[in-house]
Amino acid sequence: MYIKRKKKSQEEIEKNEEEFARMWFFWSLIWAELKEKKCWECGVYLGEEMKSYMFDHLLEKSKYDELKYEKDNIFICCGHCHTKKGNGFPGEKHKEAIEKAKQKFLYDNSR
Repeated sequence: MYIKRKKKSQEEIEKNEEEFARMWFFWSLIWAELKEKKCWECGVYLGEEMKSYMFDHLLEKSKYDELKYEKDNIFICCGHCHTKKGNGFPGEKHKEAIEKAKQKFLYDNSR
């Protein structure tokens, strides 16, 4: 079955490109600060070149758009660990980071 998609306007395309460029810049600042380029969950070496999948939003940006540029809402991980979290099976360190993010952003009113 083929699902016909609505064609995006030039304005929507440009907005998406600007948003991606802004997100990439945000990630690059985080990447530059890392002492070790390793997955925070499993410890695998990520390489020197950053990839978008390496930046997991602990509290999903689809639900918490206001947190998408919060450094403390980002978890650095390999593709495998990111996929596990996305499928509902985060590792222990990922779970701990999610709970910390919830405490900081959802339950702490002192922000």
